[in-house]
Amino acid sequence: MSEAYARLEKEIAAELAQEIGAEYLAQGIERGIAIGEERGIAIGEERGIAIGEERGIAIGEERGMARGMEESKRLFALRLLENGFALEQIADYTTLPLEDVRALAAKGTKRP
Repeated sequence: MSEAYARLEKEIAAELAQEIGAEYLAQGIERGIAIGEERGIAIGEERGIAIGEERGIAIGEERGMARGMEESKRLFALRLLENGFALEQIADYTTLPLEDVRALAAKGTKRP
């Protein structure tokens, strides 16, 4: 085998190795991107669920507190009605609208 032929064979082998290496590199990059996207989506979903749960709990607590406060005002108004306070005073003391106090008075003063 001549020296020129051996050199040409080495060049062809090097080019072929480079092409094959580049092809595997491109495939590896594509696979890495796909894995990264999958992991990113999974992490994003987990974080989104956690944030959603936290917000849901906070909203539920706020709503529960508001309902509890309104019920407490209503029960206090009933006690004041039982003790003969004027409707206007009850509305003032409880911060309930006068119409709500009138409605409570119309239903009677029996507490649950």
